[in-house]
Formats: sequence, C-alpha cells, structure tokens
Amino acid sequence: MLLLLVALAFGAGFVDTALGMGYGTVLGPLLLAAGYRLPEAVPALLLSQVVAGLVGARFHHANGNASFGRNSAHLRVATVLIGAGLVGGAAGPWLAGRVPEFVVRAYMGLMIAGLGAWLLVGRQPRNFSWGRLVAVGALASVNKGLTGGGYGPLIAGGQIVAGLDPKAAVAVTNLAEAVVSLAAVGGYAWWFSGAWRWELVLAVTCGAVLAVPLGARTVRRAEAGRLRRWVAGVTVCLGLLVLTSVA
Repeated sequence: MLLLLVALAFGAGFVDTALGMGYGTVLGPLLLAAGYRLPEAVPALLLSQVVAGLVGARFHHANGNASFGRNSAHLRVATVLIGAGLVGGAAGPWLAGRVPEFVVRAYMGLMIAGLGAWLLVGRQPRNFSWGRLVAVGALASVNKGLTGGGYGPLIAGGQIVAGLDPKAAVAVTNLAEAVVSLAAVGGYAWWFSGAWRWELVLAVTCGAVLAVPLGARTVRRAEAGRLRRWVAGVTVCLGLLVLTSVA
C-alpha cells in the first residue's frame, strides 16, 4: 500500500512541479478513497508539499524557469503571495471544522473551473497587476487550508491573469505553496493534533520529491504559449474533477 502511495504521489508531484497545480486536488480524493480520513490526509499532503515545493523552487531556479536570487522580481512575487496566503492558510483548518465538506468542494470546483475557462478564452494581460495577485493569493490560501488542494490552480492561473510569464508562474507557485502549506500545517497541528499518520506523510513526501527534477526540466523545455494552454486545460479539468466529487 505504501509503495502504491509513493507511485501516486510521484505522478501527482510531477504534474504539480510542471504545471504548478494538481497535487492536492488529485491525490487528496485518492487518499480519501483509500480509507484515510480528512484530518489524516490533509496534513500529509501539506507536509509533503512543504518539502517538495522548496525542492521544486530550487530546481526551477537551476533550470532558469525563474530567478529566486536576492531582490529578484520573481522572489518579490513569491513574497507577496506568501504574505497574502499566511492568514488564509491558517484560517482554512478552522473553517474546515465548521463548513460542510460538500459545500467547500462545490465552491472550490466552480472557482477553479471558471478560472481555467477564462485562461482558455481570455487574452494575456499587457501589464502586471499586484492587486490581482494579492487577491488571488489570499483566496487560494483559504482553499489550501480547507482541503489541502485548490491552491495551485488559482495561484498559477492567477499569476498568468495578473500578467506573469507562465514559466515563472509555475516556479513561483512551487515556492509560495511550500510556505503557505507550512502555515496550514500549523493550523492542523492545533485543531487535529491526534490524527497524524506518519507513514502516510513519509510515503507521499518521497513520491512528490522524486518527481521534482523531471517536472522542472519539462517546464524549461516547454514553449510559454503552450504552457499557458496546458495550465488552462488542466485547471478546467481539476475544477470539473472537484465538482464530480460533490455529486
């Protein structure tokens, strides 16, 4: 069972590193279907994304997809997203115990699918907007804390909507998601301290980290316009996947 979890996390981790999304949204329902409870599955997803996200940011930097050097523009974008996301990431676990799960999934699915559809039909903005970036970062972090997923599609797509290059958007998402996941881990440690399954944490972390080098190299070789279409298409599919889980 643990080897299967490693393999599933590897597949989800590759998609997440290459497109900045899909890890929690895909792997979360699979863990629930395998019999893990939400308070067990979500901390494992969050902790694995802390590790895989930091490693992913390092590999994206090394492959030239983004620059995270001191005072770089991409590092400033990540810092803003992290700042906007810390409150939402900590508040998500609090809301998770008070909002019905089907309501959370329906809201998240509609939002993700809508953003993906906009990316498919809308034009690339000419000017970068910090305001749009902050709004998307705060909203996405609440999703992250609620269910362990839903952050990447909004952040990666939202950065493109705000005017950032798709390759940089994917790389920045890896870094921002790692730090916001860490905040959400703290929230779950407070609200669900007795529900952690460390064998699950180890399995999904190993799978996700092993997928990082391949995902970063895929982004380096992808053409920016094609990467935007990939992000848009996968965002729509993830939104629809979340909606089907509500039925």
